[in-house]
Amino acid sequence: DALLAYVAAFFEGVPVAVLDPLRAEVRRGKATFLGRRVPYRTVCPQNGEAVAHGQLQAGAMLEAMENLVPRDGFCVLGVTTQDLFDSDSDVFCVGLASTRDRTGIFSFHRYHPCRDGFSGLPRRAWGGALLARACKTAVHEIAHMYGLLHCVYRRCCMNGSGHLREDFNIPHHLCPSCLAKLCVALAPHGFTVAGHLTSLARFYQQYDFELEAAWTKRALTVVGSPLS
Repeated sequence: DALLAYVAAFFEGVPVAVLDPLRAEVRRGKATFLGRRVPYRTVCPQNGEAVAHGQLQAGAMLEAMENLVPRDGFCVLGVTTQDLFDSDSDVFCVGLASTRDRTGIFSFHRYHPCRDGFSGLPRRAWGGALLARACKTAVHEIAHMYGLLHCVYRRCCMNGSGHLREDFNIPHHLCPSCLAKLCVALAPHGFTVAGHLTSLARFYQQYDFELEAAWTKRALTVVGSPLS
């Protein structure tokens, strides 16, 4: 519910819905999803290490999802706890999106603080950290489906990342350039900068995202719509 609320707040004015859950079947080292074979591996070619939990190939998952985009919708995002990879050069892949098919997927698997290997967060903070990490990647992949590419100009939610430390340092907000692009893409839905920031500010307050709430409050003052 919290992740859905964040996506709805970020893309303020755009209807967001949850579809029925689907399952990828893994049997005897082979995987299928929606009737299609999906590459599945238990050893990473990049480092030769065993991946006991197994990984699904993200690109093949997107191809299988191409018919899931609702007739009254623009895109579909798959959310999974299964670990993903994209190519043999990857150790893992947390998310991927297709602008052509308007399908995307991301995995919670690497985001749990008990698995990241370095954050050292106390157990009481695990839930909040997991939600914060998932929120960023979910909207990042959806924004790709709306045509936004990786941002190379400023600190931005659309920055690319090559490893988890870099991923976790990416901010939740869009830079002015990417926000302007999103305004154009979502203009038919009445999307505005003030509405976007206000919706996010309320989410951040509700879910105790203190740093993001403070940043958004300042941003609203700059655009002339201070939060009441």
